[in-house]
Amino acid sequence: MGDGVWEELGEESYSIGLVSHTGAYCRDTSEYPWPAWTIVPDQHPLPEFEELAAAAGFEFAFIDLRAPAKEGFWLGGSFLARPIGHAVDRSVWSQNFDALFFIRNQEPRKHTLPR
Repeated sequence: MGDGVWEELGEESYSIGLVSHTGAYCRDTSEYPWPAWTIVPDQHPLPEFEELAAAAGFEFAFIDLRAPAKEGFWLGGSFLARPIGHAVDRSVWSQNFDALFFIRNQEPRKHTLPR
């Protein structure tokens, strides 16, 4: 889908990957209550992006991969991360997302269906 959006909108589009160090997430499905998946930290022997952000003390962080700061030059290269919905992987994430939004401990929204 991202390729089609890029073909239509190009630089006007902006894709944000969500990353979390711990917690859980759920997706709306036909099942209710919606199933939750646990976010397992430190899945790789090498440091993952989420570990680095947590160790730096961030609760939340927005990382622009289109134009990282001079000190963040490595963000344009290959690094380990596990965006929500992805297994831990070494990738050039700037080719997949324009930014990463980090949440240290993500929890699914607690809600009920309307009756």
